[in-house]
Amino acid sequence: MADKPLSSITYWNQFVRYSYEQGISIDQDKLTSTLAPFKNQDFIPFEDFKELVSEIAHKSDKPWIGLHFSEKIQISSHGSLGFAVSHGIDLNECLTLISRYYQTRLQAIKVSHEIQNNTYILTINETCDLEPIKTLLYEVLLSSLLNVIEFVIGNKVEQCLATLPYKPPSWFEKYHELLPCPVSFDQASASIQIPCSLLHIPS
Repeated sequence: MADKPLSSITYWNQFVRYSYEQGISIDQDKLTSTLAPFKNQDFIPFEDFKELVSEIAHKSDKPWIGLHFSEKIQISSHGSLGFAVSHGIDLNECLTLISRYYQTRLQAIKVSHEIQNNTYILTINETCDLEPIKTLLYEVLLSSLLNVIEFVIGNKVEQCLATLPYKPPSWFEKYHELLPCPVSFDQASASIQIPCSLLHIPS
């Protein structure tokens, strides 16, 4: 497990903006005091990020807030990694970049990949305790990764399969409504399974 992992301050800012857009009230003095030690820095402690997101989720009227939030996220929101991915020559290169460099944006998560039975498996691994925002983060990460895949290969993303390591929540229908491929719950890990035939489609 990671020792005191960091998160890109960009992700903090995106959740703050989301709270404004959704009319969710956040303590401004608390926001200011939390950020003060990290002024002009690119990262903040993941624990502070987790506390902010937990508060927003608690006050939201959407239990599927992770899926709803990720609809607002563009590839460019991931900084230099997003820029590199948007210029990848094909899906294989884009996924390799994500696996190699995602932890430069969020150290609480490691993305790895392997090939099994002609299927490319992109797996999300947690490096620290994600609770109480674990489900929310998995929703954001899976949705964001699927957005990248769809950006590269279009509607062929429908051939992929997303898996999640928890039982279907009460809002499970939102997964099928908002994600561009089938979803399977109660699996060993969070992953996206991609037919290898899609890897070399030009971006």
